[in-house]
Amino acid sequence: MPGQGIGVSERVAKATISMWLKKLHTETIQNYALLSVIQKKGNVNYGGSGGELRWVFQYRDHDLDGHIDGAPKAFKRKKVIENANLDWRGYESTEVITLKEREQQSGEEAMIKIFGAREKMMREGLMRQLGKEWYVDGNAAGNAERFHGVESMMSSGVQTAADDLATLPNDTYAGVSTAYGSLKSNAVKGVDEEYGVWSPVIVNTNVNPGGGNRAWADFADEFMRLGIIEASYGTTSTDNIDLILLTKTAYRQFLNIADDKERINIMRGADVELVSLGFKNFVNFDGVQVGWDFGISATDPAANVVHGYGFNCDKLYLKVLGGKDRKTLWGSKLTWNDDYASDRIYLHLLGNLCFESPRHFVAFKDLN
Repeated sequence: MPGQGIGVSERVAKATISMWLKKLHTETIQNYALLSVIQKKGNVNYGGSGGELRWVFQYRDHDLDGHIDGAPKAFKRKKVIENANLDWRGYESTEVITLKEREQQSGEEAMIKIFGAREKMMREGLMRQLGKEWYVDGNAAGNAERFHGVESMMSSGVQTAADDLATLPNDTYAGVSTAYGSLKSNAVKGVDEEYGVWSPVIVNTNVNPGGGNRAWADFADEFMRLGIIEASYGTTSTDNIDLILLTKTAYRQFLNIADDKERINIMRGADVELVSLGFKNFVNFDGVQVGWDFGISATDPAANVVHGYGFNCDKLYLKVLGGKDRKTLWGSKLTWNDDYASDRIYLHLLGNLCFESPRHFVAFKDLN
């Protein structure tokens, strides 16, 4: 029809085609940062096998007793280790290209060859989709085949409003309870190393110490500093969190606070590792890289508002199930189907995320 992009008049429309831009424009690109950091750390581990993923962690030290000269010594076995295990999970994606479709796209009349790099397009899109999976609750109903994302350890019970950290972590990660006293029921914070040894740091960004609730938009820097300090355990970089990923809104609110308070020292530019990896919206705060990630949901499974998460990326691994020669996340199979005269593309990723211990990870949530 004239005036609809094929000609201003009927005679022009009869003999004129549109000017086609011969490039597919991808408008599904979003900011997904976590996998890039895991890869940078060398923590994508290929060649996984076996019936499940299992590891051993030490949760207590041997007791220290005063020496009594000449007294008999009591020798007994001490349990200082525990076992953690996850099952293998995975994802898949399919595509079909019929013979007629491919033949119709074979000549110059195809302005864009949409099938020539179909598998590449699928891989790139699936990597973006995978960026959302790092945050899912793998324990939740309906998620039995999805990876155990960071929310798999971040559930908590009834909250005391004045508590700046979660009052009652009540999740189970890798078969071990995340409760503060799960490995020693009478453990005391600041006294016993067993206290919270398998508990994540859940910062209550809705805390009311008296005088009203403190909102993220006004206290984001203090909440983040609390999470950074609580998830710090040693003198080396591998014992401390190194990355905080926020929702886009929470990140903007944090920057607004940082700009208004001259005492907050944040560093921008290429010296921030994520910036050197191509992610521009990152700053350094208290020695931790801070940015936003599109994959973070605005609420958790319990409907609590989520502002973001903190990660010790040295303690986070992506385990990929497959042969020793595998070097890519997505395995692929292209087959010709005689019955339907079509090419079929099948992509798959089997494995799981492995958080070495929940205590090295942080959630920033409005707990109720």
